[in-house]
Amino acid sequence: MSTIAGVWYPDGRPGARIDCDRMSRALALYGPHGEGIWDGGEIALASRLMRFLPEDRFDCQPLAGRGGRLRLVADCRIDNREELGRILGIDAADQATMCDAAFILAALERWGEGALDRLCGDFAFAAWDSDARTLLLARDPVGNRPLHYHMGQGWFAFASMPKGLLALPDVPTGPDPVQLLTWQMLLPLQGPSSFHKGVSRLEFGHLAIVDADGGIRDCRYWSPRTLPRRHHFGGNEDAEGLRDVLDVAVKAQLRGTGGTALMLSGGLDSAALASSAAPLLAA
Repeated sequence: MSTIAGVWYPDGRPGARIDCDRMSRALALYGPHGEGIWDGGEIALASRLMRFLPEDRFDCQPLAGRGGRLRLVADCRIDNREELGRILGIDAADQATMCDAAFILAALERWGEGALDRLCGDFAFAAWDSDARTLLLARDPVGNRPLHYHMGQGWFAFASMPKGLLALPDVPTGPDPVQLLTWQMLLPLQGPSSFHKGVSRLEFGHLAIVDADGGIRDCRYWSPRTLPRRHHFGGNEDAEGLRDVLDVAVKAQLRGTGGTALMLSGGLDSAALASSAAPLLAA
């Protein structure tokens, strides 16, 4: 995975660039193929790239949109690039030279928060709106990309991994005993608490908006309960439909820069994936 980080001092105190660079260096292990940082004075954003996708060679984050008023850093894999490109009116030639983060930026420019309902894939991103002076954080519905944050006294910071935040001297260190006990009892981890007492995590399927007054609005934008239910099934017709959907999902996951591997567990799921992937790879 790639990593992202950022720090915001709404009161205008100096040091955002220096502290953001400190966090980025702490995350260097996860991004060996490139780094970028943007200094906005009161806020700084950083990105570290690990290339997994062919289009990653065009990744030059942080990205700018709306004439520089919107800044984005993202750790992402967007699987419905063609669909988004068609809806957004981006021609095929331009799509071929766009990294996945650029599709998130284009979606945010068009739909704002509503873009989250249109993104399919794995992602964690932060978007800074200089006009509204708000920072939007979001994480994909199944939580395949991590995102953590710390709300300080008059300041805010985020990073993909806790070690990025713990690189800042003002972030408390030490374990969160409740979360450790929950984990040891094999209970599900719920809520924004992490294993570190000074670090919170953005839950999967959630977005958070941080404003200049130090407020944070955290809400769930996706839930399986919102999906339409079906009460009647059509036998072979539904089976063929399921196979078509499976092929689309498998084809999206075959996009990459290296070889393809499949973990066979001996169950029906992995066998179905193999039977879908083999003809797709052969073609």
